[in-house]
Amino acid sequence: VSGNVIRDPKLSWVLPGIMLLMFGIKYRFHIDNNRNDRELVAYVKQLQNPDTHILICPRFYCLNFSYYYDRAAFSQVRGSERFDVVDSHLRRGGVYSVWHISEYSDNPNIASASHILFVDAAASVTNPENAVLEHLKSDMTLERTETFNELFTVYEFRK
Repeated sequence: VSGNVIRDPKLSWVLPGIMLLMFGIKYRFHIDNNRNDRELVAYVKQLQNPDTHILICPRFYCLNFSYYYDRAAFSQVRGSERFDVVDSHLRRGGVYSVWHISEYSDNPNIASASHILFVDAAASVTNPENAVLEHLKSDMTLERTETFNELFTVYEFRK
């Protein structure tokens, strides 16, 4: 555009340069996706004690969760097996990602837990038949809930 209007070769890049400069000044390099993963994990860590088991539903959210919860687990991500590696590492620490209530009730470690933090990462939208929350509410006492940006909710349960 400026090459047709400005005939001097030295000045032909002035207008595109100014436009690029303005774009660079106005552009937001960090766009918030409003998921608040960092705040959610900080809240979970605040409530957690040595007897706590953490349930995450749906399962795929464990990658996002592990990034802030356990950077060592997340750094083990390599290739296609990344989910399994992170998931098994987190399970050793009492963090279980589940799709359905059967994964919870079939696991004796979780079923006998006296303190559970349930991270509902929009499971009612992505996996509405999971029944984890309903089962926890029937088996345990709900102590508190905290919602993060209308998408994710942390439920604290005790026996």
